Amino acid sequence: MADVNELSELANRLHVDFTGPIGHNKVVDLARAWLPDLNFHEVEMFHTIDLAELYTVPPGQFAGFDPQTQQEFAIPIGGVLATPPIVRVGSSLRGSGDTADDALLLADVDDDAVYTHGGSVRAGDKFFGSAATRDGTPVPGVGNPRLPRVLPLRVRTEFRMLVETLKQTLALGPERIEPPVDAIWGDFDVTDLLLRRVDVLGGDRGPASEGVRHEFARALIADFDAGNLLAVGQRLESPPADGLSATRVNQTVWTALSTCGFMEYYFVYAYNDFSRYGGVFTNEHEGDNEGCCVVFERLALQDLQSQNGNPATVAPLGIITSVHNESNRADEVRGLDADPGDARDGLDVFIARGSHATYLTPGSHDFFDLSDAAREDDLVLLGLVVLTIINPLLLIALILYEHFNGDPDETSANGVTGQTNPDPASDPATHLPVELVVTPLSNIETDTNIYKSVGAPAAALALAVRAYRGKLGAHDGRKNKSPQWENKTRRYFKHLIAALDSGEFRPPRRPVIIL
Repeated sequence: MADVNELSELANRLHVDFTGPIGHNKVVDLARAWLPDLNFHEVEMFHTIDLAELYTVPPGQFAGFDPQTQQEFAIPIGGVLATPPIVRVGSSLRGSGDTADDALLLADVDDDAVYTHGGSVRAGDKFFGSAATRDGTPVPGVGNPRLPRVLPLRVRTEFRMLVETLKQTLALGPERIEPPVDAIWGDFDVTDLLLRRVDVLGGDRGPASEGVRHEFARALIADFDAGNLLAVGQRLESPPADGLSATRVNQTVWTALSTCGFMEYYFVYAYNDFSRYGGVFTNEHEGDNEGCCVVFERLALQDLQSQNGNPATVAPLGIITSVHNESNRADEVRGLDADPGDARDGLDVFIARGSHATYLTPGSHDFFDLSDAAREDDLVLLGLVVLTIINPLLLIALILYEHFNGDPDETSANGVTGQTNPDPASDPATHLPVELVVTPLSNIETDTNIYKSVGAPAAALALAVRAYRGKLGAHDGRKNKSPQWENKTRRYFKHLIAALDSGEFRPPRRPVIIL
């Protein structure tokens, strides 16, 4: 990755601030108050951890193995057996064991690097998997869930006020400055949704050209920052032409940008072992990054900050989950009540066994079809073409299998539950506290920010761990489907637009224009 000092210098030049009117301490309080209850399936072997545990857990476990087991679990790389975990670039070892995370500070450990603790389910089980059930018997079931091996449960949390996030994205445009080489910023250029070209009949002709829509968005944000809401309204009503084409503003997009913020909860897992429970269309790999997003109203958060209020009284607008890849079109949305007590009652998420996809209800969830597989894997597409050529009946049989047995995700309310503040009367074996790891993204000049003061070794390493762009795992199969870190802000934003348009989320308050 790029030198952390360079990343810090860039962030300072851009006056980085993703959280806007709410400071880091309030972000932490808000995140704790509104973390959804995490409901794991009773057979789940891997429970949510943070990125740091990928590097700190395996060395401690490995040190307790007998010599024969240590030899079995050492990782061959570059002609040597390295102590897990390792970070490699191709066949070149960059770091291993209890100093593996130091490799993330090296310049060539970038998006083509790979982290692994062994590449197999067996290695994952040994380092991170559940070691026991509630009653100590080997078979989990209803009322007898698998207990987490790694405690405490941890969730990575990041807050982004949407208009500030777009502002930071626009500061990185190709005409302005090179983007930072890290995994924190993500892609939040939503100007393609904001400003659209139209034909003479008012029909949509796609997004305005990049230069036009970026300049328009920057001007909108400048007026918004200055509190000139009258000018904002005038720009929205009279957008600029794009060459010979007229344009139109999607008002809902601007409403969402200017009135909402996202508390994004990332659930990181050491292993996705979906194939343990699924069939033909499941996969297995180290590393998994799922989660959900709770949507807040900007004006309510401004009041919370200025009045030093209680975050538990700030009812979110709704919750959005992520289910596998965006192309699966299986994400779920739920509007929340304006009453804080009733809103809290709607914040339960259910984590699918093995795949860790995040849903809003327990039960069976059919998320997959063959078109998804064909879009995501060229070999699957080729295989479908070959099947069609060899014998169309085989393809029909496969379609029927997928239709009647699509390897659905299964969620349950009978396993371990993670909460920020478990009820003292609940079962302490199955109702476990969750520790939040909040990435500080507030004003770099006046508040706490991950890019700040990276001269200290601990701060530099914290930035390197979160900014790492390489694979978060390996696999000993045909294809490594381990993730690279991907911010889901744009993905969640598109669901927010749809929820506001449909009325599923109550309308956020808008600032009053004073004439």
